[in-house]
Amino acid sequence: MFLCISVVLAVLVGLLKGGKWGNFTLYKFKGSWLVFVAILLQVSIFNPWWEKYVNDGMITNLTYCLSIILLIIFILRNFNLTGLRLLGAGIASNGIAIIANGGYMPTSINSLKHILSVERIARIESGSASYNIILITDNTKFKFLCDIFYVPGINVYSVGDILIALGAFVVIQQIMLRNKELIICNERG
Repeated sequence: MFLCISVVLAVLVGLLKGGKWGNFTLYKFKGSWLVFVAILLQVSIFNPWWEKYVNDGMITNLTYCLSIILLIIFILRNFNLTGLRLLGAGIASNGIAIIANGGYMPTSINSLKHILSVERIARIESGSASYNIILITDNTKFKFLCDIFYVPGINVYSVGDILIALGAFVVIQQIMLRNKELIICNERG
């Protein structure tokens, strides 16, 4: 949700600054399919049917880690965009927190109380993971990179999520505000 808000704001700001929506058709990302596969994997993991029918910690963890790896490969292939570097730092930040904590993103219980049902919180408190989240404990590694920021009415976020949203905003601005010649030159170089 946070990322969606960032994207919508970036497009609106880009249009207000005279940016061109058509620039997206001119800019050719290398390996765009990597993003689509990664998003498909993440949408699957964070879907209630996944928890109901798959709900295997190992499969969920590996699937999520694969989605992160695909995104990092995409970013490395398109490193010329400053915004993608920022976005990549966010993905790497989340990846560090998740990998260091056994494939799960530790999350603050106080924040979860705002967004999850009592039943789901009870299940998480009993040690079960929900989607790819677990509770922050004394044993949690890199707590400062975990989901610790609650945005009222929206969700719980990490430093990485904030960097991802900022990076997406910057990338959209970079593309919308570039002129056609720079985009074509950038493709060749």
